[in-house]
Amino acid sequence: MAVTREDLKRFIEGHRVVNALAREETWRRLATLSVEKARQEYDGLCRLWGSNPARHELGDLDRMRLDELVRLRQRLDLAAQRQRNR
Repeated sequence: MAVTREDLKRFIEGHRVVNALAREETWRRLATLSVEKARQEYDGLCRLWGSNPARHELGDLDRMRLDELVRLRQRLDLAAQRQRNR
């Protein structure tokens, strides 16, 4: 049985719709988190990432993206610290 062009279009469209719904749900959930709870979740994800041996198998672009996200997190932490010290 061959996959038709229409089947492929429906498959991709279905994923697009589900991804959009999941993204909206994530933003709604994140908006309800306290600063402390958000930080706990972030720290937990960092611990999970640190324990993942597959992280060493990233390609160059993935490594660059991850480095940029870590730098962003560091800048946000610095900004939060400055805000607390006011």
